[in-house]
Amino acid sequence: MKRLLGRSWLWAPLICLLVLLGAWAGWQAYLTRFRLGFVPAELGVTQVTYAKERASGLGPGANEAGVFVFRLPAGVARRVSREELGFLSGLNSTSWRDRCETWRQTPVREGVGPNGPEGLKSSKIRDYLGRYGFGLDLTVAPTVIDMIDRTLQRPGSYWASGRTGVLIVAPDAELVVYVYAG
Repeated sequence: MKRLLGRSWLWAPLICLLVLLGAWAGWQAYLTRFRLGFVPAELGVTQVTYAKERASGLGPGANEAGVFVFRLPAGVARRVSREELGFLSGLNSTSWRDRCETWRQTPVREGVGPNGPEGLKSSKIRDYLGRYGFGLDLTVAPTVIDMIDRTLQRPGSYWASGRTGVLIVAPDAELVVYVYAG
């Protein structure tokens, strides 16, 4: 025992590594839970499949942009396809962070969107992300941008604007996308 304690400095790096790994794992769990909070619980989303965020500055006036992609369970995707806007309009707005009340069908018609800064007025997601001049610095994978653009340009998907972003539900692709810029 004395020999083990006499070399306690050998344990210090291991203990530091374990503390750092625990902190990193806790942060990742928090981020996942935070990101899942942008999706209504009724959609049954349980994992983030892609996330890209960028922030510049602090507090009011800071620029932020982000894209989160989630896997939509097959059973929920079939239900959304079957019930369409009726299902989405009935979502419990208290179960998620960004309340979206008015759901619209795709394709997004160019230049036609809700008044004000929120909403999609283009079927190109880069137009939404870059409207404040910041989102273009957000290096989202080209395959993700193409997937979102195709979803917005074809019928069969749905989108709604919230206070801080846009939620897109694509039942055919079994995906949910949340984008924000501001």
